[in-house]
Amino acid sequence: MVAVAPTTPRVIRVYCPIHKVGFTADANRTIQCSTEKHTLANNLGDENFWEYCCDCQHYWLLDAAKGSAGSTECPACERAITKRFLCDDCDVVSVESDNPAKRKAYSFSAGGLPQPACPGCLSTPIAAVQEHTCADFAGSFVTSRSTCPFCDDVLELPPSFPCSVSSYLEKLRAPSTRVQFDPAANHLREANSGEYVLIERVPGSALPIVLPGAVKLGSKQDYYETYYELFNCDNPAAGEVIVLSPAVVDKVAGGWTIREPGFIEIKPDAPQRAATPPLVQIPCSACGVYGDVGHAFCKSCGSPMLGQQRSESSPSTATSEFAAASKPFETPSYSSPGPPSLSSDRTVTAPESGPPIPWKGIMGLGGGIAALAIVIISAVLFSGGSLPGSKPSVESKLDRAISAGNLFSPANENAHDLYYELKNSGAGDAKLRTYREKLTPLLTPHGYALISNLMQIGYDEPDSPEWVEAAQKLEWAQELNPDNTFIAARATYCRGRAAYLQKDLTGALSWWTKAAALDKAFVLPVNGIGMVHTANNSFGLARTFFLQALERDAAWPFPEENIGNTYWEEKDYETAKQYYRKAIAKAPNWSKPHIHLAYIALTEKDYATAVTEFETALAPDAIGLKGKEPAGAQKALEKARQKLSEQGY
Repeated sequence: MVAVAPTTPRVIRVYCPIHKVGFTADANRTIQCSTEKHTLANNLGDENFWEYCCDCQHYWLLDAAKGSAGSTECPACERAITKRFLCDDCDVVSVESDNPAKRKAYSFSAGGLPQPACPGCLSTPIAAVQEHTCADFAGSFVTSRSTCPFCDDVLELPPSFPCSVSSYLEKLRAPSTRVQFDPAANHLREANSGEYVLIERVPGSALPIVLPGAVKLGSKQDYYETYYELFNCDNPAAGEVIVLSPAVVDKVAGGWTIREPGFIEIKPDAPQRAATPPLVQIPCSACGVYGDVGHAFCKSCGSPMLGQQRSESSPSTATSEFAAASKPFETPSYSSPGPPSLSSDRTVTAPESGPPIPWKGIMGLGGGIAALAIVIISAVLFSGGSLPGSKPSVESKLDRAISAGNLFSPANENAHDLYYELKNSGAGDAKLRTYREKLTPLLTPHGYALISNLMQIGYDEPDSPEWVEAAQKLEWAQELNPDNTFIAARATYCRGRAAYLQKDLTGALSWWTKAAALDKAFVLPVNGIGMVHTANNSFGLARTFFLQALERDAAWPFPEENIGNTYWEEKDYETAKQYYRKAIAKAPNWSKPHIHLAYIALTEKDYATAVTEFETALAPDAIGLKGKEPAGAQKALEKARQKLSEQGY
């Protein structure tokens, strides 16, 4: 909470439920009833719970009114209470009705928080909140406390998305409703055996959300028969259901209509491994070393294993192979330096009992010529080159493409196609690894630079084709490094950014939801999801993702500017100002939050503040304004100066 310095004395309106009278008192001194002069409390911050009505601006003791239970209506103005907020810094329960009232000092925001501050301690509630229904209090209230002071229940917020259905429902304390999709009416309706779970009140969101009711799917068919209408899924299969983002719905007559579809993925069930029979070993009769049953020869000495001997009259293939392997082939050696000799005294030693070598006759007839040919061929093969006039090898072409930086073009001569041609030819992992190590540093810098620059204030972002190119490179880098989720998250983010710039909000939401799940420390995807929900006017839901962005990177000012924008759109200017000031605290020379504060000041006819904020936003060292924004701000500044002059300043 952000504390606001209290004024002294602080005069408040107090209502005595016992004598049914209202009176004024100093909140910081002993509060006595005006009729009987009995003491209600030592001060407003005394160790007693109070309620405060935002409509009539009266405080009253909770215990004095109704034991430890909350009021169903204000005892002073008799309005029915529909909203409650319990502060976590003081013991004041703020309440409000649905009836409009004039000259309110405090009122509830769409997220269920008193604005501009808590009426009890004058602090601004900014922590994540949840609704708690308390039997001892006899009602529901919104709070950010970790424990209910009335029933002592431990209050935990449900996990943020992405998370499994089971973990979310396990920690869910807010009331939920089972619903099912009615294809004829094209909306959800309440049903005890419904396939979906609807949650009416979600912290930070003014709209209900929907989750799949099943924690696991039994098959791919389960998805298409049950959850296809409300949720997108790229890998429907049997396994645990993970909610990347919930479906968002609007209340309509007879049920709820779908506002935004959700995204889920399936964590496949682990394959069942067949039980392996225990290994049986027997000792070698020659050296005593134990070996597995079924092995014909001892791995230590090469002698036939007990019970595995073969008849000498019909030697087995395994015996022949072993005999050949026990006497390695001796390759010819040549003196160096200088060209090889053409004399025919070079011989090739073959295994005594091995198969005949076809080179033997050739060497006897023309050993010198054969030796020279062997030397030339060996040199070519060992150097990775080609014989004069022959077609270049795939490896040599791949090396040339990498050196030239030809990653995806020209056709048939680019590193991408040549790498997979080499891989499909049966090249070993050791050889492929050397190419992966060469290619990865060439594929990642472009996308990494775009992402890093995007986080900088005032960066001139390129168009979508450059994001597509960066995504293509990062996607190949991820293919080369399949276990690297860092690369995978950034490749996916680039795809989402390209979609967002192309006004494809559904595509952007899908890509960014995946990126956020791949790397839970990556701030840009969750901030981007918030931007998509803002564009769809789902401001409460947008704020939940901007708050997640702050959890991932508390020093980055963009989420707070974005939260301020959502309150701006809802015309909750007091809350918007708080978040704009938080963004300014992190980036003092960023023009955008100053501009917003200036326009709010114009709306409130606070022309002195408007002039100051516009001048700060247009200062020489200010950054972040683009295009026609400086000219528009300058015009608004002149208007504010004129209005200020008319007021005599």
